[in-house]
This record gives sequence, C-alpha cells and structure tokens, in this order.
Amino acid sequence: MAESIVTFFLEKLTDLLSQEAFLLSRVEEQVKLLSNELEWMRLFLKDADAKRRYDPRIKLWVSQIRDVTYDAEDVIDRFMFEMNHQQQGSLKCLKFLKLRFVHKLESRIREINIKIEKIMANKSRYGVETLPAASSSNEAVPHKEKRAPIVEVNVVGIQEDAKSVKQNLLNGEMRRAVVSIVGMGGLGKTTLAKKVYNDNDVRQCFDCHAWIYVSQEYTIRELLLGVAVCVRILSEEERSKMDESELGDRLRDYLTTKKYLIVLDDMWRNEAWDRLGLYFPDSVNGSRVLITSRNKEIGFYADPQAIPHELSFLTEEKSWELFLKKIFLKQ
Repeated sequence: MAESIVTFFLEKLTDLLSQEAFLLSRVEEQVKLLSNELEWMRLFLKDADAKRRYDPRIKLWVSQIRDVTYDAEDVIDRFMFEMNHQQQGSLKCLKFLKLRFVHKLESRIREINIKIEKIMANKSRYGVETLPAASSSNEAVPHKEKRAPIVEVNVVGIQEDAKSVKQNLLNGEMRRAVVSIVGMGGLGKTTLAKKVYNDNDVRQCFDCHAWIYVSQEYTIRELLLGVAVCVRILSEEERSKMDESELGDRLRDYLTTKKYLIVLDDMWRNEAWDRLGLYFPDSVNGSRVLITSRNKEIGFYADPQAIPHELSFLTEEKSWELFLKKIFLKQ
C-alpha cells in the first residue's frame, strides 16, 4: 500500500538525519520540507488506498505519491552509496567529495519537493477529497509521534548537550516550563531534541507526548490538530469538522489534567508561541514544552525564567573526528 511505502521511507529519512546530521546541514531546510510534506500525505493515504478503486482521480493521486516517494528513496540511497564508495579516499579528497555529493542531494531533493507541491496542488484543483483514517489507535498517531529510531553512535559533542536538556526537562520544577534549544541551521537542534524526546526516563516522566514541526509557513489549526492527534483525543469526524477555536479548547481541557511534553520543532516567530501557548495550560504539575529555533530570542520570549540551550559549531578537528568515526563504524 502507498501508506506503508511512505512510512518506510520516512523511517529511512529519520535514520539518515540522525546519522549524517553535520553532512546534511546545507540541505536541512529541503530535507525537513520533504519530511513534513510526506508526513501530511501519509495521514491521508490509508483512507485514499481504500477509496481508489471507486475513484480514478484518487487512484492517480495515490500512484503519483508512490512514485515520488520511490524517487526520494532512490536519491537518499544513492547519496549513501556515494558516501560509502568514497570512504577509501584521502582526507582532502573526502572533504571535497562530501560537499559535492551534498550539493547533488540538495538539488535532487529540491526537484522532488517541487513535484510534491504539484501533486498536492492537483489534489485541490481536481477535487480529490480524502480524510485521515483512524481505524486503530496506532495508525491514528502521526508518524513523528511514533518513537523515531535514534541510532546510538559515537556522536561527538551531543552527549553533554543531551544530558543538559534532559536535566532541564526533569529538574522537578512544577511550573510549566519552556526548554529551548537554539542555534544556527545545521547544528543538530532537531537531532538533539529527538534524542531527548525518545529517552526512556523522559518518556516515563510524562503522561502524554506530542511532536509537531512548525517551520516558517503554518496554520495554527494544523499545529493544534497535530498535537491533538498525537495525544489521541479526536475521532475521525472531529478532525475534519472542528475549527481552530474548538480544537484549541478541546486540547486545553485535556492537557489541564495531564503532565505533558510537547515539542515545537523549528519555530521561527514569537507570534506562533503567542497563539499556541494559549492552549498549553500550566497546571503546576511539571509539564514541559521543548522548542527548537534558530532565534535565541524566541526561547527567552516563551519563558523569560529559562536560559536557552545554545548549540555551537563543532571545531574542524571535532567535525572530522565525527566523520571518521562514522566511517569506521560502518566498516
């Protein structure tokens, strides 16, 4: 089924982002855009798979999604093959080749994202209507809420960062605190957040968990819907009918009784927090919101009492240490 194809590729993409974070720093935005678009496609595909035998428009749309997912998988597989193929070269050669391959990857992913935009535009233009399915509690949860695989490798520099962020999440402070990870693009903010989010101690400390990707372009309703689906409080019918205010009220009422952890990945503007934060109640029970952002001021704005955790670039020596460790681990 097309849904399972997309799900499998998203798992592969998550692994790649975890293992090759510093190599992919130049294409971070394009990779995140690709992942985000496929996440939303996946929510519609289970229902679309069931309907395509009755509607040729849906059949064509599902076929196009399947094809573009295969294209994306081919690009990632080719990138990994090229990197592994060149591992026997000199250090100077490796430094040149990794930049060359990353440039190719950026161009190809950009082309695929353009294809996806056209596919989604055709969905609206030609009246292809589908609804996200909720046939089981497991499949009702967006892909990102499923604990994405974090490959435990010798990641240079991330262990101390993870320890610090984890401590801020579990420090016993009862107010709803906002913990922020900030720094320039490509430093591994999302990788760090995902590592902490998947930590067993962190998972066990909170009653419910949600992960949503904010980015520069968003609607508050979509973000609220993402959180609501993660914590499993909506029926299939409610997802399609509830407006922003209704979603927010339902979510706030539910979270009031829970100790929650919500991750807001890649937040760009204070306005997003102004509107989302209204629905994250402070029940003085130790709930946490974890934000990743390039803008340090967003961390201070969301919680003036907390100091943002700021990432910095690895030194060239540490970067090559990380690169070589990955090579030797694979051999």
